[in-house]
Amino acid sequence: MKLKIAVLAGDGIGPEIMEQGVAVLSAVAKKFGHEVSYKEALCGAHAIDEVGDPFPEETFRVCEEADAVLFASVGDPKFDNNPTAKVRPEQGLLAMRKKLGLYANIRPVETFDCLIHKSPLKDSLVKGADFICIRELTGGMYFGKKQEPVVREDGVEEAYDTNYYSRPEVERILKVGYQYARQRRVPVRPSAANCAQGSRTSSQDGCWQRGPTSCAWQGVPAQDAPLQQDYCQISGHRPMQKAPHQPPYTSDKFLRGTGRPPHQWRAHHTMPL
Repeated sequence: MKLKIAVLAGDGIGPEIMEQGVAVLSAVAKKFGHEVSYKEALCGAHAIDEVGDPFPEETFRVCEEADAVLFASVGDPKFDNNPTAKVRPEQGLLAMRKKLGLYANIRPVETFDCLIHKSPLKDSLVKGADFICIRELTGGMYFGKKQEPVVREDGVEEAYDTNYYSRPEVERILKVGYQYARQRRVPVRPSAANCAQGSRTSSQDGCWQRGPTSCAWQGVPAQDAPLQQDYCQISGHRPMQKAPHQPPYTSDKFLRGTGRPPHQWRAHHTMPL
């Protein structure tokens, strides 16, 4: 197999870890008979310093022409400590997600017996953990309408971010979770998907409540269950947003898929599904 890889080292520890990442990828490709070519491109603070744009058009072109993008990290203290900065490294990451349609982040969690003793959690809780978190990347507050801080006529400063989701955005990320859940098999337990919904007082959460529907979701009208036919064999439940981080570390070490909007799960920075 011949692969073209776009290499975006970015900033901070990015170049350092990218060097090792490329070395590992090259070693794997050699071992299994693949041919990999790399093309570097600017992003983040490095790109801002060079061309004034955290995700330049040239970088976008390199990514589009590649078979895959190997990305490290972006960020720079000089931007973190400057609240007036109009352009920030992180904007390059968001632009890459949006322009390339990278709406799903797949985060597998698995423990290895040889490393259990290094965990701060009890062996009985973490041993055998095997689940996947699916994080939505192109909706919600990151991409909703926003207002930078401005001073009103009455002298009060205000700003806002809009937490916007459409039903199609919810359904497409749910399908990713369902597909992974259907592929995974653990003895004695059926495939399952968990959707960690937000507060019932939040309007956009209605999409998340109605979206994750299959034959397993009880009390959902048929017209609100577009995924019933395709994923009726997947079981699941909808915990509230303050609870989803508990199952992986307590009674449920074999979650098939869990997700939620990124802004709502700050502890793990994952999202609902």
